[in-house]
Amino acid sequence: MDRRHFLAALGATALAAACAPIPSDTALTTAERRALRISNVQVVSSGANFLNSGAQDVRNVLAPDLQGVLRREFSDRIVQQGGWTMQVEVANLAVASATSTALGRDQSQLEGTVRLIDPQGTLQASVPIAVTAGEAAESVLGGAASAIAGSRSRFYRQLLGTFARDARTTILGRDLPGQRIVRQTQNAL
Repeated sequence: MDRRHFLAALGATALAAACAPIPSDTALTTAERRALRISNVQVVSSGANFLNSGAQDVRNVLAPDLQGVLRREFSDRIVQQGGWTMQVEVANLAVASATSTALGRDQSQLEGTVRLIDPQGTLQASVPIAVTAGEAAESVLGGAASAIAGSRSRFYRQLLGTFARDARTTILGRDLPGQRIVRQTQNAL
């Protein structure tokens, strides 16, 4: 094949790829994602395993904190009434200290299941979400710096934020570039 034919075939392939729909591995169909409105966000943590003392410290605030973060993440989809219900059941929570994380002895984690229930009460999607926060330092000096700069509350906030973002991505698909920033700006107003 000569160079001209190769370049023409390459250009045609690129054009076809650009026009093709982006594949989605989300929990809902395209029509359901477009129409999704949520009127109720419920977080249940009563049956969760609180795996360490850091998790025990936040046991009573986990449900309202996660509910608030999810409401912010899905703020463009929240309606007063007539929408779907998002139920989150927390399975496991570990909030490690900065020192044990930096030294590689422990890592913060949050696991749960997000369920979407339509207004008629039918379960439409059930999605497991598991997130972690904090990584072991690569050196002793890095471990000392991470232990000083880090904190349990930072890891806890990071877990909640990552869980909410992963839930949104799994349910609705990835945001377009800049879409998340616009949503956060609108939330701040």
